Amino acid sequence: MSHAQPKPHPHEGAGEPHPHHSAQDPHPRDPAGELEREFELERMILFSDAIFAIAITLMVIDVKWPELPESLKGVDLRKLLHPTVVEFIVFLLSFLFVGRAWKLHLRLFRQLKKYNQVLLNLNLFYLFFIVIFPFTASGMLGHVRDGFAYPFLFYAFDMAGV
Repeated sequence: MSHAQPKPHPHEGAGEPHPHHSAQDPHPRDPAGELEREFELERMILFSDAIFAIAITLMVIDVKWPELPESLKGVDLRKLLHPTVVEFIVFLLSFLFVGRAWKLHLRLFRQLKKYNQVLLNLNLFYLFFIVIFPFTASGMLGHVRDGFAYPFLFYAFDMAGV
């Protein structure tokens, strides 16, 4: 009794795999859809990079030189520059923290080949904490007083979120 053999696909039998199949994945893939998903992932990464860059830029805007009198004779420069030095130190610490967060984000997203809605939502939630960093950092600049620690608490909360 003769069994009829199924007719092979034109790319099969000649040692060539089907163009939309791989040896490991027998299920067909849509190259155009995969390219679109890669593009969407790239957009998500570029959007994230923009958030980091804007946040860092906005933080430095709060660092300002003090108003200087016409004559510096008799002016206590240490006292005059102290607020600016504090602002710069808060900016520097915030810059290093947000920069470190960006490097970790980059390292994580460099590994991704695919994403889903959950990852997109988690990324947006994470970016929220990056976006509010300029606000929380500015709260640390002259707004923390005895009996009013909310700016410090917001800053600490923000750092914990990142």
